[in-house]
Formats: sequence, C-alpha cells, structure tokens
Amino acid sequence: MPGKRMYVHDYTRVGFYMITILTAARCRLFGECRDNRVCLSSAGELVQKRWHEIPMHQPAIETNTLVVMPDHVHGIVYVKEQLPKPVGASIRGFKSGATSAVRLLLGDPALEVWEDGYHDRVIMNADTLRAERDYIRDNPRRYCVRQAHPDFFVKVD
Repeated sequence: MPGKRMYVHDYTRVGFYMITILTAARCRLFGECRDNRVCLSSAGELVQKRWHEIPMHQPAIETNTLVVMPDHVHGIVYVKEQLPKPVGASIRGFKSGATSAVRLLLGDPALEVWEDGYHDRVIMNADTLRAERDYIRDNPRRYCVRQAHPDFFVKVD
C-alpha cells in the first residue's frame, strides 16, 4: 500500500475519507472466509460496533460504508463540519478503544491488535466515493477468492 498521508491536505476539513487499518502482522483476528464471504468472529463484531460508535465521541464525524475483514478494516467517514483536530485523532481513538475491548474479550491484555498508523484516501468527488464504496462492498469476495486460490494471483513487479 502506498504512503499513508496526503501531506498537503488539511485533515480537519469537511469531506469523505477512506480509512484502512491493518491488524498487527496481518493476524486474522476478526473472522474467516466461508463460501466467499467473511464471517466475523466476536472480535470482528466488536470492532464493527466500535466503528459505528465514532460519532458518539466526535459528532462532527459520520461513519459511512464499512467492512471488517479477517485482518483489516476498510471504512469511509464523512466529516460534516470543520474538526478541532485532524480526523486521525478520532481514528486513533477508535483504534485505542477497539484494542482495549478486543483484549478484554479475548483475555489477553498484551495482545497487539493493530499495526501502527493507518492508511487513508481523501475522496474528492462523487465518482471516487462511488468507486471506493464499490471496492469496500466487494472486498470480502475478492479477499476470500484470493485466500482460497492464491495461485490465481501473481504479483508483478
């Protein structure tokens, strides 16, 4: 995945942002593939619930399209009004709260849940928003096909 930030962008501004967060070491904490669908574990369901609670902590942010995958999360947030701090502050809060809840759920206070940071894309127009939503909605199918048939996918440098 390319760089993590668009350094010339003001992340307190109104707009849509696609966020991707990976689990530590791409560990499959949040579910598994069955019949080309992702079936969430209890930890995955908890992460999904926590994501939708972001607006409770920051009312200027609306959660939008979301998919929780076995080893990562893709979500779109909409910043409805200028934020006092960049959107990343709310993403860090989500990660921290989800980490605490997953550790408690799994009974492992030292569990590394997430990789450091997150990846984002600033969504600049309606066509890009539509494309990102389509990508997110289709992600479980693509992920599960890739897991079931890794030989179908060759990485070309």
